[in-house]
Amino acid sequence: MLLYILYNADLLEIAENPEEESLGFIDDTISIVEGDDLEENVGTLTNFMNRNKGGFAWSDAHNSHFTIDKLAVSHYSKKRVPDPQRPGHTVKMEAPKMKLKGEVVREEKAYKYLGIHVDNQLDWKTQTHEAISRAAKWILLYKRLMKSTSGLSTKFMRRLYIMVAIPKMTYGLDVWYTPPYKELGRKRNTGSVKALREFGKLQRIATLAITGTLRTTPNNLLDAHSGLLPADLMLKNICHRALTRLCTLPLTNPVASQIETYHNQLASRHPTNIQHLFKIFRINPITLETIPATAKPPNYRLPIDMLITDSKEESIEDEPKDKVNIRIYTDGSSQNGFVGAAAVMYYPRNGALNKSPRILQHQLGTDKEYSVWDAEAVGGLMALWLLRGSNRISHLPISIYSDSQAFIKSIGTQQAKSGYHIVSHFTRQAETLISNAEPTRNPERIKLRWIAAHENVKGNERVDEEVKKSGGRNFVAS
Repeated sequence: MLLYILYNADLLEIAENPEEESLGFIDDTISIVEGDDLEENVGTLTNFMNRNKGGFAWSDAHNSHFTIDKLAVSHYSKKRVPDPQRPGHTVKMEAPKMKLKGEVVREEKAYKYLGIHVDNQLDWKTQTHEAISRAAKWILLYKRLMKSTSGLSTKFMRRLYIMVAIPKMTYGLDVWYTPPYKELGRKRNTGSVKALREFGKLQRIATLAITGTLRTTPNNLLDAHSGLLPADLMLKNICHRALTRLCTLPLTNPVASQIETYHNQLASRHPTNIQHLFKIFRINPITLETIPATAKPPNYRLPIDMLITDSKEESIEDEPKDKVNIRIYTDGSSQNGFVGAAAVMYYPRNGALNKSPRILQHQLGTDKEYSVWDAEAVGGLMALWLLRGSNRISHLPISIYSDSQAFIKSIGTQQAKSGYHIVSHFTRQAETLISNAEPTRNPERIKLRWIAAHENVKGNERVDEEVKKSGGRNFVAS
């Protein structure tokens, strides 16, 4: 795959003028030109292929010859011209024939690119028809697995429908489907009303197969007993999730700048479906967290060792046996509508914790903006800040205790999801501390350990008290 991308890169770089563009995914490549009329576009596209260092030059240099009968051209325009046969009426604008190497290139009314049919009127009618046909095919195959005397159980039928049938039916939904909505001043719904009606019929077939009930059962009961969202809410949820995902892309992704443009400048003519979704869901990309991509080399080793015991009793028994020079207990909590975090650092002597630990507290904000998981992650980060501020990193080994298994597991998996910026910052801070530490014979210098909450562990109870105080404070150290 990577080698083919390198092999194909020159073909995507042929475009050299503002009205030209090339797109490619593996061996599926298209060239796009834009102009004032279709005749100008055909001339630009012909020159694109025939000029020096053009398409045919690339094919000769890379021994990948284009076969004319396998090429296709599509003309996209909503412009209409007067009908010479019927005065006062208009017809679609005729496109001139495109010839390459003396052969006429086949013209297509709709072009399928990466599974999406783009028709020449840009109204997605072809894609809607194909999606419904594909959905009907999958539902009929799905129905054959369920019989009254044999076949899969209801539980597995529901799971199969959610995990296989729905993704197959709704592929690329956010590109072509607009959830029906009623604009101000209009009596009828606007959007993909016909598609919704057809998807509702297909889901009814699926829910009848799942429940095995009478065919006259109403849809709302079928959806409720199947544990499924109604068709309109299911499709709307998929579009909302797709738009949210697009809004959380990092700025290094080229789609991110396009999403910002779509949100700030709604097209007065021919708005895209993404712009329709912005209008329906009223999502502001600025208010959403940007989730960066994870990129770690195969030989990457985390700077901190994670330890989660099999039971809470085992975690309580292991805590006093932990012979380390420094113990730090972290916690996050939500109190009175505010989310806060705290970290408490002890220097054990003869197995006992000192009475005057170092404490760090921080209020993140309201519980509408932050979750308890965010607070737990910030608590872990504050533990590293305590180490850096006290210059105690050389006093190894060190244990950091947290009662959040979710936070500890997120450090180990390093997956790009909500809150990953805290996990990434935690990892970078740990790497910096380890690199500045004095050499030691102990390879396990810092451990992130799970400790069961509310089990009368002195350090854990103390940090629990401190995190409750952080509801009215903002970054207090003592």
